[in-house]
Amino acid sequence: MNVNTVTTGATDPEAIRASDTAVAREIATLWPNLFGPGVFVPLTIGIDKILAADAQRRGSAVTREKIRLFIGWHVRRAPYLEAQKLGGPRHSIHGAVENARTVTTAHAKYAQEKLQAVVQRSDAPSTQDTDGEDGMSWWNGLDRRERAKWMKAGGDTGVAADAWRAFKTGLSTLTDTAG
Repeated sequence: MNVNTVTTGATDPEAIRASDTAVAREIATLWPNLFGPGVFVPLTIGIDKILAADAQRRGSAVTREKIRLFIGWHVRRAPYLEAQKLGGPRHSIHGAVENARTVTTAHAKYAQEKLQAVVQRSDAPSTQDTDGEDGMSWWNGLDRRERAKWMKAGGDTGVAADAWRAFKTGLSTLTDTAG
């Protein structure tokens, strides 16, 4: 699948869920054992390099920067944090077999703390807006430098939803754009 634009028919990033972007779809297609529907496994450290090399080898247009954007969102999601918290082997493109490393106690503890923070922030009345929940988890997981970067990309409005929209726009194409 070499799609360079979102093909959901929606052109407004507001209407696009992060999981429905071109980058998310391409990554799930290339590595379903890591990013397929409902798959959340601890990832090997430095997997962005491995994925970028494999994508290039397989003829995908997805860039390392886009892979890094996607992984930054993916590892802040509650199901990933839950998997990380439980520990176990880290996974690479061929599963856990090729990687003898496991989730360290420190990483499991960090995931537990992040997961608790996500759950506490999600105690607001629930709506069916899972994209909004993903956006809140993403925003809450960013450090100050990353927030400033995405806020600037969102037009310096001071609104986190604008930063989230800019992030999703970044995931809407497989290749990097000049900017």
